[in-house]
Amino acid sequence: MRFRFYTVIVCFLLCVAGLFGENGKTKTTIKIGEHNSVQVDITGVDKDASVEWIKSSNSSVDVVDNFIDLKTKTLLIDFTSFTEGICNGVVFDVKLKTKSGKNSFKSEPVSFSVTGVLSQQEKEKILAVKDPKEIQLKNEAAQADFKFYFLKYRIILLIILAVAFLITLIIKIITDRLKPKAPPVDPESLIPPYDRFIKKIAKIKLENEEQGEIELRLSEMSECVKDLIRDEFSFNAEAETTRELVKSLRKIDFDEEIIQTINSLFHKMDMIKFARAAADKDAYDRVYDEINLLGKKIHNYYNKKYGVTDV
Repeated sequence: MRFRFYTVIVCFLLCVAGLFGENGKTKTTIKIGEHNSVQVDITGVDKDASVEWIKSSNSSVDVVDNFIDLKTKTLLIDFTSFTEGICNGVVFDVKLKTKSGKNSFKSEPVSFSVTGVLSQQEKEKILAVKDPKEIQLKNEAAQADFKFYFLKYRIILLIILAVAFLITLIIKIITDRLKPKAPPVDPESLIPPYDRFIKKIAKIKLENEEQGEIELRLSEMSECVKDLIRDEFSFNAEAETTRELVKSLRKIDFDEEIIQTINSLFHKMDMIKFARAAADKDAYDRVYDEINLLGKKIHNYYNKKYGVTDV
């Protein structure tokens, strides 16, 4: 929190230029992993509306973030894709939590292409190289000739940053003096992570057998697993897709058997949530049981890794 407080003005100065760019217009071409966006008209919602879930009609398109602008009655969806190719007619289904009014919306179909980081010409050059020793690095001398045209503004930038830092420091001192006492500890945070996992899983109840209801409960289950990993291994993976989660777990040398189980189970859930694979209560119950077993495996791995014994 302190780091964010001291850097907020610097971040604002670096990002302000981006505020004048196009916002909400879908790009027709993006690179792999580059963010794109689309606006959804949500006219008719109340002021307390919040996003319950957003689903893409294309399983290769991942929703990254969203923002509700109640003044313009629009929802801005930020998305990306890690699959090279053409995405035609992608539609985003949106469900909002509202006290009254309409709560289901769809975006207009958007089409865009996803390209690799390398150009076609660069790919052909790499494939044509038979001996790696023949690969030539960029001409450093040519790079050195590049002129930094903003040098004449360095004094102005330094003054702005210095003033911003001083203002931030003054605000910090004032707020520290006026800061109220720390709030009481949340009793929920005192419960061991695995016990919290069991408690949250037990609260997940299937209200009916409609596809949307099943998809919502599956999303809640996957979040419970991610929360357990975060709380026991100090590894935050809440916003990651299945592919990103598996990749990140391998980077921290997580148990490979558990990774394979997560990959298989989450992929099965993604097929229901994003690819609209048919699902019924029997399929839901099987996933529910597998999630419980997965949570137990993760907790047992935690105990084994850190030499912990359950009381």
